[in-house]
Amino acid sequence: MVGVQMRSIHPQPPERLPGAPGQSGFSLVELMFTLTLAGILLTFGIPAFLHYRQSTALPAESMRLAGQLKLARQVAISRSARYGVQVDSAGARYRVVDPTTDSVGPWIEMSHYVGFCRVEAPSPGSRFIFSADGRTPANGQVILAGAAGTFDTIGVSLSGRVSNP
Repeated sequence: MVGVQMRSIHPQPPERLPGAPGQSGFSLVELMFTLTLAGILLTFGIPAFLHYRQSTALPAESMRLAGQLKLARQVAISRSARYGVQVDSAGARYRVVDPTTDSVGPWIEMSHYVGFCRVEAPSPGSRFIFSADGRTPANGQVILAGAAGTFDTIGVSLSGRVSNP
């Protein structure tokens, strides 16, 4: 074996960083500075994050409920059967209902930053029931209220069109 060098497959231990022998870690001044900086960031960051969550809750819940209403209309048309959404304004929740089979889906809870201000459903029991052709028996609307005093309206027309500006 001429000129063959064997190399170890085990990695070499890392070299120590320069410093006094036996000294490792952070100094008390460095720790105090880091904790103070983290405290300042959290002092301003947490209220800003909570305000952001409150301000985005109403549009998100409004789009989610409008999406469920639109989906219920599409299901009614595709199945050629009645299908809809039931709203529980006292519990701030809603669910999908199938009046032809008397089956209901699980309740979908809304964000605690959002509640129902007013529900004018075209069917009894706060239900928005779409017929096989996608229509509702009458116009209806849902007005949602946000924690910051803002409102959003979802309208359901006689033709079944769901509008959410």
